[in-house]
Amino acid sequence: MNILRTIWNGITTVKQAVTNLLFIVVVVFIVVTLSDVETVNVPDEGILQLHPTGTLVLQRQSTSPFNQIVYGSGSGAETSLAELTEALDRAREDRRIKGVVLNLNDFTGGAPALLSELGSAIDRFRDGGKAVVAFGSSFSQSQYFIAAHAESIYLHNDSVDLFTGVLMSGYGVYPTYFKSAMDRFKVRYHVFRAGDLKSAVEPYLRDSMSTETRQVNLSWLGSLWDEYATTISDSRGLEKVEFTRYTQQYARLLAEYDGDGGELALSYGLVDELISPIEFDQRLERRFDMPGNLQFIDHRDYLTATELTASLENSGTRKVAVIVASGVILGGHQPPGTIGADSLSQLLQQAQDDPNVGAVVLRIDSPGGSATAAEHIRQKILQVQASGKPVVMSMSGYAASGGYWIAAPGNRIFSMPNTVTGSIGAYALLPSLSDALAEYGINTDGVGTTTLAGAMDPFRPLGADIKSVLELSLNRTYSRFVSVVGDGRNLSQTEVLALADGRVWTGNDAMSLGLIDSFGNLEDAVASAALLAGLNNYDVTRLQVTLTPGEQLLSRIINQSIAVCGRWCTVNDPLSWVPGAEEVRWLIQQQSVAARPAIYLQCLECRVQ
Repeated sequence: MNILRTIWNGITTVKQAVTNLLFIVVVVFIVVTLSDVETVNVPDEGILQLHPTGTLVLQRQSTSPFNQIVYGSGSGAETSLAELTEALDRAREDRRIKGVVLNLNDFTGGAPALLSELGSAIDRFRDGGKAVVAFGSSFSQSQYFIAAHAESIYLHNDSVDLFTGVLMSGYGVYPTYFKSAMDRFKVRYHVFRAGDLKSAVEPYLRDSMSTETRQVNLSWLGSLWDEYATTISDSRGLEKVEFTRYTQQYARLLAEYDGDGGELALSYGLVDELISPIEFDQRLERRFDMPGNLQFIDHRDYLTATELTASLENSGTRKVAVIVASGVILGGHQPPGTIGADSLSQLLQQAQDDPNVGAVVLRIDSPGGSATAAEHIRQKILQVQASGKPVVMSMSGYAASGGYWIAAPGNRIFSMPNTVTGSIGAYALLPSLSDALAEYGINTDGVGTTTLAGAMDPFRPLGADIKSVLELSLNRTYSRFVSVVGDGRNLSQTEVLALADGRVWTGNDAMSLGLIDSFGNLEDAVASAALLAGLNNYDVTRLQVTLTPGEQLLSRIINQSIAVCGRWCTVNDPLSWVPGAEEVRWLIQQQSVAARPAIYLQCLECRVQ
């Protein structure tokens, strides 16, 4: 007992020491942040470096500031589309910015429609007469889609990456199927669905993809791939037959070049030159007429430095409010990156109550979720419309199932050609563990006052009455979904039922089926909303869930401290790793939890020195 008591006291002492250390770190953060913070300035003649990290998303998921410090929360694993497009659009009119360099080495991809919108923003920047160039050690499929919008693409001539050159592997859907495993363990799944092609339940019913689902998936994946192929071919002046040969016969072609993916990509015109980083600097000096004086500014720093100017320019009275609905649809209040019925409804109410807001654009990126929550949001949208303010829908990466439920009432619906939408149907999936437990002699028995008492207990078999209740409820939800689509899109029940089999569509298909009105990005949706509201001169305001004062202060302290610590290097070339806020977070997240406070203190020591 004495030994155990000593161990316990030791653990308590260590716990107190760690707690005290974390408290000291937070205090140091506050002192550093509230003291003299270095101001970010835009060079008189500079190059904007677009450096997305992680996944491209419509809205970053909210994370606890404490978790950002101690446990890591993937804060550097997402980049907001809005911050990239906003930086490009501001820089297009900024005489100080001579051009853009795309640094895509840490970019892991995103939904095809989001990639297309980022590509459109790069095209707008180039239309302003400024150049965009890309350089990388290799390019994945998503990275290359963005790089293809550049004027010139350069590839490292001596890359040691596992995959070199340009790897375009295509789109695929490969679910994992569990039926045989569930049968083996005697776990039964009771499936209820309305819409024969609502394929999310198949992994629990089969060991392989059904023929019908295979055909449907090939259809929408083929549409997405055709859109990708068209973009690459048009951007690089490549014949479609050459693109097909490169992507379908890549292994054989790579063998002909002895595994040198760079030379293969160069031979097909996918890149312009194979050069070293030093040679890339020289190309930039000549292209931007900045001999020996290359100055770069990261897009995040550029946004910070130009925020005040942008807010002063957007000071008009009449506004179009943009509200983001990103993530799974759930009830109640939800943080950014998840759609909460109450939190999103509050933003819609805010737009309705503001006399300066003349129209609303709801920016949707959602695979669906709770039908009840979706209907709650739809009712609020109808209220905004009844107040005389049009609500235009701007579909982004996904607007499927519940995502389309909230899109259907829009005055107009915009999507990208490669937006994934549809999935009009409903399903429920309930496991039953009674047979599995019986194998080990575990049984459930008892009494209830009705046939439905304990009916949803997974340890009991699913009774006939509860099955009937679930089927009736699901069919009612499905009928409601059909009515919502019919009312919103002015389609008859027969017309909607022909589309309501749970099938997924791309924007291209959705246009021909009457599920959307036009192709277009956020700017197009905003312009349409302003036109419907009769607004000739207007500004755009983004409404979002506000943090509490305490959350705002803590978040500001942490973000500014990390940003300060991130600027400890001097930029020598556009691809040298210069830690910023996101990179420092990533660096710390790679360390053990115990080591993180020490690393933060080291950053702060660097700042003090």
